[in-house]
Amino acid sequence: MDNSAAALGSAMVPICQLKPGQKGTVVRLDGESGLRQHLLEMGFTKGTEVEFVRQAPLGDPVDLRLRGYRLSLRRNEASVVIVRPLPTETITRDEGNTVFGPSSLSRTAHQGANR
Repeated sequence: MDNSAAALGSAMVPICQLKPGQKGTVVRLDGESGLRQHLLEMGFTKGTEVEFVRQAPLGDPVDLRLRGYRLSLRRNEASVVIVRPLPTETITRDEGNTVFGPSSLSRTAHQGANR
């Protein structure tokens, strides 16, 4: 693993700082207790994988995907969800064979099972 990948894996940022399509794992919830409790009830528990889907044209609200559903939060609410960004998956070519990341393989296997 190179230094940039190591730095990315150890950095903790508010989820609203991720780029569209980027995923992170919930590390903690900041903010006042009422908001933290509300976010916990929506599924933002430690270790949960969350994807930043998109943000509105003016930056508020932001759309997130977690636990099989999509959720829109105000940017100030999303800013208290602290995540560790996950490395982005890349598709590489290896001697003419396409090599996919782990989730690409599981999607392919899942699609094949449904045929």
